Amino acid sequence: MINIGLKEELGITQFNHVSMVVKDLDQVLPILLIHGWKLTHRFTHKEAGRSLMSLDHPDYATKLEVMAPVGDDSYLWKFLATQGNGSQHHITFYVRDLAKARKVLESRGFELHRDRPHEILIHPKRGGGTMVQFFQQRTQVQMMIWRVRFIFHQHRIKLFVGLGILAVLVFALGKRRDSNK
Repeated sequence: MINIGLKEELGITQFNHVSMVVKDLDQVLPILLIHGWKLTHRFTHKEAGRSLMSLDHPDYATKLEVMAPVGDDSYLWKFLATQGNGSQHHITFYVRDLAKARKVLESRGFELHRDRPHEILIHPKRGGGTMVQFFQQRTQVQMMIWRVRFIFHQHRIKLFVGLGILAVLVFALGKRRDSNK
């Protein structure tokens, strides 16, 4: 597992969320709501083979992510078959600098399960039995752009159209604020 020195070396800034996999999001959501979790996002990403919902809890400093398979060929069906319904899929940490974290992990001999420009995944064999995900810490603006991108991706609208609409909205809000001065 990740010791204190490695935490500093990786530049971990926050433990962000725990992710679990279920067969049906609608089946588990009422139970989570009863326990005080608040649904913040929900979307289906058919190309990736999953539906996902994010939840926050007022008493916890972390988030919960729940995924369910979409389509017969979703990679999550294999996970459910081997791990069972409601099993933990991964844990996620934010880091200051993803490129630096990648170099540190490689120099320490960690087996990278998947290495993408926006994330690093450590294989469960090296992550204490669960997949460990690292994301670059995002600013508020980056988070807004990321959310808009997902919303528009769901509706098959190109990213540049979504960002154009966002720019118009930001411009209009700025104009409105200026006119109120």
